[in-house]
Amino acid sequence: MPNKPEKEKNLESQGRKKLLFLFGMYSYFENIFFIITNLLPHPVRILFFKLMFKKLGKNVFIDHWCYFRYPYQICIGDNVTINRKCSFFGSYFNRDTRIVIGNNVAIGTEVKIFAASHHYQSLTLPEYGKSVYIGDNVAIGGGATILPGVKIGEGAFIGAGAVVTRDIPPWSVAAGNPAKVINKRIVESGTNDGSAQHLQQSSTIQNTFTDNEYITR
Repeated sequence: MPNKPEKEKNLESQGRKKLLFLFGMYSYFENIFFIITNLLPHPVRILFFKLMFKKLGKNVFIDHWCYFRYPYQICIGDNVTINRKCSFFGSYFNRDTRIVIGNNVAIGTEVKIFAASHHYQSLTLPEYGKSVYIGDNVAIGGGATILPGVKIGEGAFIGAGAVVTRDIPPWSVAAGNPAKVINKRIVESGTNDGSAQHLQQSSTIQNTFTDNEYITR
């Protein structure tokens, strides 16, 4: 008879096989769904997105071939543009994880946002989830990558190809791998409802985000 450790290993193996099977089926049907929706015009696709997402604001444009893993964890504000082939990854095990995008946000092509990753200290690579928050009036350049737990402050500009591993303060320009703040973002007068004046008058920059701030808008 197998001893207790071997029994536990067998149970773990069976549980893993079951989990992989269920995940594989989910991925299969999800892939079929996104293939179908990519063939539909924008007004029809946006109706599906309203059903899928936790929140979807007004005047949102989502280009074709974007991918959303666990869309019920995604909150999107008003006047948001998401360009072609962007990818958003939530967390399977941490259902409270969120990807929160504020108002007036522009996301370039092939941007990747991860709200989940794996603990590298363990050989089994257990998953963990940390919410990602993107403030109002943020612009993210094409090919940028946003990692779990990052908060991008209001009005920040993320350069193309940047890998954002830590919080970015409001009204700043960040670029590189890992992304670093390289300048202040000074908006021309009259182009953003007085945002430039707000930047000049702010003696301190603080980053404040809460789920309710965006979800209840």
